[in-house]
Amino acid sequence: MIATKSARANNFASPEEKLVLQTMRDLAAEKKHVQTSEIFENVRKKQGAGSMNFQKVLHTLNVLNEYDLVRRTVILVENMPLLVWKV
Repeated sequence: MIATKSARANNFASPEEKLVLQTMRDLAAEKKHVQTSEIFENVRKKQGAGSMNFQKVLHTLNVLNEYDLVRRTVILVENMPLLVWKV
């Protein structure tokens, strides 16, 4: 299943989508749930400060979610809902 998703991403994804997806995979290797802000910070580290703004990263994550390459979910942290992403 993961190999199929990787092939789908390599064949159809834009360069920005590939960057965000690879960043997600790197972060997912370190932790189970990844926040949008963590993804944004790491994308900026990889591409430089002027690469993608927060809204573009969020939009790209939503597109990847539609492609079923990532999943968004809400978890509770100290009784507060928090939007997180999983590969």
